[in-house]
Amino acid sequence: MKTLKVIIGIICMLVVCSICQAQELSKRKSVIIGEPLKESDFSQPSTVQHSGGLSGEMSLKGTPGSPYLFDEWLDGTIIMKDKNPVKGKKYRYNLYTQQMQFIEGNDTVAIANPEDIEQISFGGKTFIFTSYDAPEKTGKGYFELISEGNCRILKKWVVLYHVVDEQEAGQISSSVDESDFLRDCNCYLQFGETPAMKASHNKKELLPCFKEDQDKVEAFMKQNNIKMKTENDLKAVVDYYNKIQE
Repeated sequence: MKTLKVIIGIICMLVVCSICQAQELSKRKSVIIGEPLKESDFSQPSTVQHSGGLSGEMSLKGTPGSPYLFDEWLDGTIIMKDKNPVKGKKYRYNLYTQQMQFIEGNDTVAIANPEDIEQISFGGKTFIFTSYDAPEKTGKGYFELISEGNCRILKKWVVLYHVVDEQEAGQISSSVDESDFLRDCNCYLQFGETPAMKASHNKKELLPCFKEDQDKVEAFMKQNNIKMKTENDLKAVVDYYNKIQE
C-alpha cells in the first residue's frame, strides 16, 4: 500500500510539472505578459549599485528625475525579428525596472520576450534589446540606438532610487531630495553580434577596440583634434570607422 501511494505521488508530481512547462511554453509564444504591473514594482529602494547610483564615498552621480525616459505614453512601433510590425500601441520606457511598457485595455503591461524584437521606436528614439559586457558576466538589456554600421553606438539609460539617510543627508548637496530617482546614461560600442562594451573617454583605451584600423582612427582623431569629451566626438570617430569598413 505504501509503495502504491509513493507511485501515485510521483505521477501527480509529473503531471503538475508537465502543466507548468506547458504554461511556460504558452507564455513564450506571446509578445506581452497579461499580468498588470504595479507602481510598487519600481518605487522601492534599490539595494543594487547601478551606474546611476553612488560613485565614490559620498558623491552622488546622476540627475534627479522621473523613473521613465518620457513621462507620457507615446505612439510607437515594434519590428519583430521576423520583420512583422506591431502598431497601434502607446509605450513608455521604465528605466528603474528596465522594462518597455504599454497599455493593454485598462492595464499597464510589459514586453515579455524582448529577444524576439528587432527594434522598438517611439518618442523619436529607437531601442534594441541586446547583450552587453557587465561586471563578471554578460548581461542583456535595452539600449537606445544612436548610430548604425559595422560598429554601433548604443546608449544605456539607467535610474537608481536612492534613499538618503540622516548621516548622509548632511554630506551631500542640498539640491538633492532625501529620496530621488537618479538618472544616468552611458554609451556603448557593439561590433557585429558581439556583446556591447562601454565606450571609454580615454583614447588609449578606446583605440584598441578598432583592432587593425586603430592607426587610421588615431590619425583621423589627430587630424580633426578630437578629444573624446562628448557623444558627438564618439559619433565622429565611429562614423569614420564605419566609412572605411565599406
